Amino acid sequence: MEPIERACKGMDTEIVLVTTNPAVVPASVKVVLVEPRCLEQRMRLAGVAHAAAQRVAVLGERYEIGEGWVEAALAACGDVAVGCIAPPRNPSYSDWAIYLSEYSHVAPPVHACLPQGNVVYSSVAGGAICFDPGLTVSFARPPDLREYLRERYRESVQWAAEQHARVPFLSAFSRIGLPALLLWRRARNVFSRRRYRVRFLAALPYLLLFSVVEATGEMVGFLSDGVRET
Repeated sequence: MEPIERACKGMDTEIVLVTTNPAVVPASVKVVLVEPRCLEQRMRLAGVAHAAAQRVAVLGERYEIGEGWVEAALAACGDVAVGCIAPPRNPSYSDWAIYLSEYSHVAPPVHACLPQGNVVYSSVAGGAICFDPGLTVSFARPPDLREYLRERYRESVQWAAEQHARVPFLSAFSRIGLPALLLWRRARNVFSRRRYRVRFLAALPYLLLFSVVEATGEMVGFLSDGVRET
């Protein structure tokens, strides 16, 4: 929060903090409280809904902006501008695994990517997506391994439960092959950029564990939805 406040000092900007816990923040910061188990995507939507400006920048809590990020956000082109998410400084083995699991598709070098937690909306209704290298942030605060596993499982359960599949048991069964699919997608992202390949191979045991946890969570979510419907 402090780096953003310093970067925005003297500018005509508004800071909206979406959180699950009441926090002591400066009076200039608007606080939006959400439920403890609120998915990250819904937290972003809540922030956009409470923003008064025509241009809204969405930034995840674990990211750190660099010099010039605010200026790039204010000058961003297109209806939706997105930036890279760079790896943390001095990452541990598990930090690399978490980073490649979450951000292999938005890791630099990249010239086009889908919105993640580093997005600037000039139109909340969406529209043309453009990539802006000036919006690059770093994944500065990775969670510890246990916290990340809990997050992935909980979010996977919630996501699957909200899909309201027509045949929940069939949807759950189809998740058996999900770990292999997730690994293939992440490997494709890494090897197509010809960067972090050695780190990806070293992190494979963790990446496989993350993929199994996600698949298990989705299985549980689909099955729990099926139980509620019967």
